Amino acid sequence: MLLTGGNVSPAFAVPFNGLGNFTEAVTVIDFESFSLGTSQPSTTDVTFRADFPAFPGVQNPNVMVRQAADLGFTQYAGIFESQYYGFGEANFIIQFDGVVKEFGMGIFDPNFAGNVMIAYDAFGNELERVTTGTDPEFPTGAVGGVFSTFVGFTRASADINRIELHSAPADVLGIDNVTYTALEEAPNIPEPATGLVFMGSLIGFQYFRRKNRALARSLRS
Repeated sequence: MLLTGGNVSPAFAVPFNGLGNFTEAVTVIDFESFSLGTSQPSTTDVTFRADFPAFPGVQNPNVMVRQAADLGFTQYAGIFESQYYGFGEANFIIQFDGVVKEFGMGIFDPNFAGNVMIAYDAFGNELERVTTGTDPEFPTGAVGGVFSTFVGFTRASADINRIELHSAPADVLGIDNVTYTALEEAPNIPEPATGLVFMGSLIGFQYFRRKNRALARSLRS
């Protein structure tokens, strides 16, 4: 289910921890509208998948839309509750069909150091990252499915195109309540052919300039 609304507490830092750090109206994906067992949920705004850490591009079949109550996990309102996407040792990839300014999500059961959440722009450049065991914005808790946290990023302008959450070895994670501000159009990425045409024109220009210089020298001699 997509929920829209406003959460207007000020964002003081990048990254942030907690539900109250969005400065603009947000959309929330809580996975309630997806069928249990969906492995790659998607909306018109965003697509989710979860790959094996050692095999990028290969989906971890254990990660799918699940029900938190099935295994007795502790639930937290607005962070981790009811249906969620997980759970497994995986690289979670959240790909937007555009760019957003602010992003956050509930992360279920981070227990060990080395979990990393990274924001990328539309050109694949890393914008921000937070790591458990290093950054206080991404805390850990006791094992056993009793801890969840909410972690996010806020930027000066909309440039977040992709979020990746990489689980630490042996840490089994899930995500829920994926929250983001208005989706904007991503900047255009130059077509490879455009660059080739430009390079070809430049090489041709240099060739004819050298040829004309050689001809001028021969006429003067």
